[in-house]
Amino acid sequence: MAGEAITPNENDDGTIPIVPLDPLEERKRAELKKELAELKRPLIDAAGESYVIPLEHREDLSAADFEHFVVNYCLDMYRAHPEKTYGYVKTMRKHLDFSREALANFRSGKTTEPALQKIPAKKLKQLFDKLTGQLE
Repeated sequence: MAGEAITPNENDDGTIPIVPLDPLEERKRAELKKELAELKRPLIDAAGESYVIPLEHREDLSAADFEHFVVNYCLDMYRAHPEKTYGYVKTMRKHLDFSREALANFRSGKTTEPALQKIPAKKLKQLFDKLTGQLE
């Protein structure tokens, strides 16, 4: 036995079986990651930097996190800078439910943004419609 290599169990077709994830362990791991991020935030802030967890690494997203994408999209389109909107749409497509909710909140008036008041209501509706189409 000494000196023998340990080989994983293989199926007849040569593949290595994957053990199913334990939901309890995954939940504990997610909670630990969140706790660690919360512990790091004050340390980084104390160093003079603002700590922002990238969207793709966050587990506590909401529609509010995507409101600025809607605002920036509308402002850039209104100012005739459609090339700037590609990144907004790309990010919003990765999180469609939250993005659509953020857009719906602006449409209904639940969410407002003073910067959007510079855009005529009819034009703003057209921009919302265009963004809706790009999110489908």
